[in-house]
Amino acid sequence: FCVWIVPKGTSLAKATEELEERIEGFERYHLLGQIDLVAAERWYYDGNSRSFNSQKSLRKLLDAYGDHVADSWTGLRAGGDVSDPAAHRHDQRELLRYERAVHKASPKLSALWL
Repeated sequence: FCVWIVPKGTSLAKATEELEERIEGFERYHLLGQIDLVAAERWYYDGNSRSFNSQKSLRKLLDAYGDHVADSWTGLRAGGDVSDPAAHRHDQRELLRYERAVHKASPKLSALWL
């Protein structure tokens, strides 16, 4: 299973279109639920809040892992753009907490972080 956190400023439609052009069979993978595209704003932030929450973002990542590996996938490949939270001074500590927590969880998971 692959989850891609689409960078701020790139629409999900545009990201999907680009991937369809570049990855043979992408549409089939997407329809089968083998890849999920999530807007960075939805992944990193709480609703209308512009505050990054490391614990909630980590929970989303672990939930995605648990949901899909439990469905017989062999692991998780995740990639995302953390430049938006990193750009906000008040979010930098939370981002470091998130990165540390992902790093700490990694040895226990069959996962690749891109």
